[in-house]
Amino acid sequence: MKQALVLFVAFLLTGCATQNITAKGPEETKVDKEKVVSGSFEETWDRIVSRLSGSFFVINNIEKDSGIINVSFSADDATRFINCGTMEITTSGNARTFEVASDFVSPLVYRQGIYKFTGETRRDGNLDGRMNIYVKEKGKGSSLVKVNARYVFKSTERLYDAAGRHQKTVSEEVTFQTGSPGSLRKTKCVSNGSLERRVFKMASE
Repeated sequence: MKQALVLFVAFLLTGCATQNITAKGPEETKVDKEKVVSGSFEETWDRIVSRLSGSFFVINNIEKDSGIINVSFSADDATRFINCGTMEITTSGNARTFEVASDFVSPLVYRQGIYKFTGETRRDGNLDGRMNIYVKEKGKGSSLVKVNARYVFKSTERLYDAAGRHQKTVSEEVTFQTGSPGSLRKTKCVSNGSLERRVFKMASE
């Protein structure tokens, strides 16, 4: 009888837990992939290489004769450089909105038999990638700079039960380029243009 009473109380406390998740994709943002800057090829090239060396970029390869520089980058806070939209999680009438590319903790409603419980989801995002930078003399005193980044975003969700015990880990990875979206479950990811603008600023006087 005592055990039945405990189960009945648990049902009253957790049986009404509900959860609804709504994903909203990122707004379309035009990202420039090229820009004409002041300065000869030599001046522009030297500016870019010098400033890249002092930045968070890692230079992988330099081919001055071809005007190409290949760099790597990474960021724990992916929202600085990409936009994967938002996720609204409504748990028992309480709604919270998170950026999909960010790190966040949210409630998790799960079922065991006929009972529902509320645990927790801990989501971590990590961004890595490479970028090609192309420099070409445009005319007298100006140069054309083109950029194309390849983004690799990995999302890892760790699921915990109501007692805080780890139950499952779910990982998802998406790859996309400057100007082209990549699919991530119910949404998509795009560059927000920040990384590309950073290189154009390095190339400018």
